[in-house]
Amino acid sequence: MTLLITSAQVKELTGSSKDIEDRKIVKFIEVVQIELENDMGTTGYDILLAAVVADPTLATEADLLTLRDDYIWPWMAWRSLERAGIKIWIDKSRNGTFTRYDETTRSVSTAELGAERTVDRDMAGTYKARLYKFLKDNTDTYTWYDVGTSPEFRPQSSTGGVIIRDRYRGNCYRNYPWNDYPDE
Repeated sequence: MTLLITSAQVKELTGSSKDIEDRKIVKFIEVVQIELENDMGTTGYDILLAAVVADPTLATEADLLTLRDDYIWPWMAWRSLERAGIKIWIDKSRNGTFTRYDETTRSVSTAELGAERTVDRDMAGTYKARLYKFLKDNTDTYTWYDVGTSPEFRPQSSTGGVIIRDRYRGNCYRNYPWNDYPDE
């Protein structure tokens, strides 16, 4: 799978330690990229991926460069970190689940894990809402986004657009009948 973001970029964009092992992040980048494909729709995702494969710098694709660097990368970074958070924080062994401090280890509390995941989840949610607002506001440029085609896999749709539910409050980011975009 061609990755749209690297583990080094995830660490840089989230301000995480460069000492985090790449193996603890890469698998979650792949899962987040699958999530992105589902959210963007197959058409838009395939256009972006083909352009990245052809030229990773996207030098001739200014619109896709803006979309990837300013909107997709921040969300993917925080979402990957959210998903990888527990794997980064702890290690499992035959003796249990531990976290390392210097040369010693200690058991991880559920409160520590919960606090870490909450921060990452909130950051990922913020950037995802920003990504969808950007796509919605720029459907003239990203024409594939607001067009629903029957063979395309996407979340629940309404009038050709995509409805993305905010999994924390049950609200949706798109297609508000009373408001163009919800206040966060």
